[in-house]
Amino acid sequence: MPNHCPQSIYKKSLTVLSCNLPVKLIGEFNKRFKEKLLHVPKVRNVIGLEDTGKKKILLSEKFGTQKDQLPEDLQKYIAEKEVEVEEHHLELGYENISCQEALEKIIPEGIIIPSGFESVGHIAHLNLNEDQMKYKKEIGKIIMDKTNSIRTVLTKVGYIKNVYRTYDFEVLAGEETFETTQAEDGVKFDVDVSKVYWCSKLAQERTRVIDQFFGKDDVVCDMFCGIGPLSVRAAKAKGVKVLANDLNPECYHYLRRNIVNNKVADLVLPYCMDAREFVKH
Repeated sequence: MPNHCPQSIYKKSLTVLSCNLPVKLIGEFNKRFKEKLLHVPKVRNVIGLEDTGKKKILLSEKFGTQKDQLPEDLQKYIAEKEVEVEEHHLELGYENISCQEALEKIIPEGIIIPSGFESVGHIAHLNLNEDQMKYKKEIGKIIMDKTNSIRTVLTKVGYIKNVYRTYDFEVLAGEETFETTQAEDGVKFDVDVSKVYWCSKLAQERTRVIDQFFGKDDVVCDMFCGIGPLSVRAAKAKGVKVLANDLNPECYHYLRRNIVNNKVADLVLPYCMDAREFVKH
């Protein structure tokens, strides 16, 4: 839970309907009505009832607490199987609410709540505006707490001011590290987000280009290859030969590492040159 935030702000009482079923019917019920069950973080929706041979299954809160508000197919099942339906009370806290709900608790009305972030390996990076920056530590802690794969949360600071198109970052939560490993279409890339340009959102476009335009006998010039996501993936997927170039020495460093790690040294030849000189070369 974020520092300086009283636990009470995250507390929430919830009452839902439950179905008490014989154990032998649990599998069938879950299969038929999976989407109609309660889905809350850290809350089990199937609870054993001691010495009864039954289990209690919690239904989604969207149905309220009135039996006649349940979907028709569920009502029919309950009637046919003579299922006992009753209310079940829950006391929820920070661990039981979503990332979005937790952010809504700490960010005042009128300030836009961050709706997402780009993840690169174990790193999440945001682009917080001036108003959101007032709550940067709380935002970072909540995102790290609520996303299992994230160990570091960053925000971009300032604007791109250099020829290598890299950002300055501020660590909001977690480990103070900028190097990570990102998987894309089964291919792993080592990357330092503070030293090279990387955009996970371009993965689909790289897939499209590789699928539609590259063939086994092609030779590709990748003039601004970065750390090699297009070059290495094309070599792995299509056996394409690639001349891969980037002006940034740090990109060249990670490009060479990714070529070796992905066993495409016989197909991808790395360069570190100005693209104009590279073309002439």
